[in-house]
Amino acid sequence: AIPRTWGEHFDAVTHEVHGVKCCSDDGERPGWLKHTEYAPHPDRCPFSYKMAEEECKLLTFKEATSFCAAKGGRICSVNDILARCTIGNGCGFDNEYVWTIDLNIIHLGRPGPGRLGGNFAAPAHEERGAKCCTEQEAGLGWSKKPQGEAWCPLSYNQVGEECNYMTHPVAKEFCASKGGRLCTPFELQSGCAVSTGCNFDSEQVWTHTSEVRGHPLIHVFSPYYNPSAKLFAPLTMEQWAMLVSAKTERDRFNQEYLANTNPNAVFDSVVLVCAVLKKDFDGMKASLAPYCDIIKALPRSTKSEHPDLEMKDLPYLQDVIDAGRSVVKERQDFHLMYTNSDIAPTENFYQFVERRLRYKNRHTEPLIVNRMTMNTKDMALPTNTDGPFRVKHVLATNLVEQVKYAVKRGEWERHPGHDCFIAHSSIWKSMTFGDLFLGCPPWSGIAVYAFYVMGNLDSKNIIASNEHGTFHLDDSRTWHHVDMTRYSLLKQFSDADLEMVTRCPIILKEPKNTESVLSAINCGKLFMPREEGSEVPKLVQPGYEKNYLKNYMEYKSMRDYTLRRKQGWIRHFIKN
Repeated sequence: AIPRTWGEHFDAVTHEVHGVKCCSDDGERPGWLKHTEYAPHPDRCPFSYKMAEEECKLLTFKEATSFCAAKGGRICSVNDILARCTIGNGCGFDNEYVWTIDLNIIHLGRPGPGRLGGNFAAPAHEERGAKCCTEQEAGLGWSKKPQGEAWCPLSYNQVGEECNYMTHPVAKEFCASKGGRLCTPFELQSGCAVSTGCNFDSEQVWTHTSEVRGHPLIHVFSPYYNPSAKLFAPLTMEQWAMLVSAKTERDRFNQEYLANTNPNAVFDSVVLVCAVLKKDFDGMKASLAPYCDIIKALPRSTKSEHPDLEMKDLPYLQDVIDAGRSVVKERQDFHLMYTNSDIAPTENFYQFVERRLRYKNRHTEPLIVNRMTMNTKDMALPTNTDGPFRVKHVLATNLVEQVKYAVKRGEWERHPGHDCFIAHSSIWKSMTFGDLFLGCPPWSGIAVYAFYVMGNLDSKNIIASNEHGTFHLDDSRTWHHVDMTRYSLLKQFSDADLEMVTRCPIILKEPKNTESVLSAINCGKLFMPREEGSEVPKLVQPGYEKNYLKNYMEYKSMRDYTLRRKQGWIRHFIKN
């Protein structure tokens, strides 16, 4: 359910670290008080634990659970925090994201004046109002609200006998019977369902949840924050085009599947997951929420892990993959696709992927799709996007339409690089990318190698650029590495770290900047034996050794060849 003010929360991966607030419904005892100074209903507040200075630590969800249990309580719920029952219980966590007991939801510790309020998880048997939305053509009673954003869906106007409080299942059935679904929290916050009747604008109403069921294709990517971008800040033009295109194609696939259910389909829905650096979450969520089904905050970045190095702040590949995997249940069957955040799907792309995976029943085999490079010199590009969200959305939509026609005319070039990786959940579980980060080689080369040795990748499943695949606007980078002298580079790293560069079989060129040296070091660590005397590298997850040993001999000669090719510059690089 959602109060009239929209909540600031996000799902988190349980190995992330955050603050914690502990609550208890038992009586008062040492360390436990009722912090009711700011609570409008103090009689509803549990006791909360007053944190000592030495207890002010960031913990994983498991550690937070154990900490509160050791104090004789539990992690506070979203409702405890929204009721303002935990304000002032120490560590400055009122202004930080903290763990809550409700499905690992993260919520600001102190909602109040000048802040957004909060969503909260209500039991499904409670009765509340409902507001219905739909992106599809609808009949009598549906309209687009002028108060809402340009991207808003249609909302249903309720009258008379329809003004009932309902349980969550009944509310879902009610909206479905009208040809729609429950509105999402962001749609309500954006004014998409204002004045739909029943005075529900000032009530708590049920909302559409992001639970992922069935056999989905999880498309995960990591948008990056660029508030100084000349066009489309706080993102980039390429990212806005990708978001518009991905949402359009997701909706197209999902609607077609619902209309023509295929029992043999490899996946039955597409779910878009945006995984962003935690520090950028607040600055990006409003731009991403209309497109992404789920937004995840990443637990670390290159800056957080290496604060002393002068380098770009970049996400780790494994964290992005984990963000995508975390939206489904542990034993759920799914496919996951990773792309860069500026690599956009073409028309009917997800249908193309599904058919390709279904071909000759090869759905458990991995797939790589290379992108097209679109030349924008003949396109009508916007020169000014300083305006509200709706302006950027419309301009990006127009740009995607231009790309569509350019693709049909064959006005694109092939690109040899790999930036779209698709695999079954069983393959993603068999490998880890450790500390490899995005935005700098050799992450994609290692991903290809991992698909070969862990997924038995068939070369026929590396699909060259084509009109059914993905596209990128132009071939220019939005940022560039800063090259440094060899001396300046080497003095930033220990001899032991630099020795790891010799173990990376993918990099063939001498690193010239901090990002590429650190990336080569992390690559080498990934190819270190898991155990002394073992041929199995740390790339392989425990329990999947047989998969690796079955395939790696076929590619061992490739690794040995690349290592020999670079031995000359490596010896010179390390020696100097």
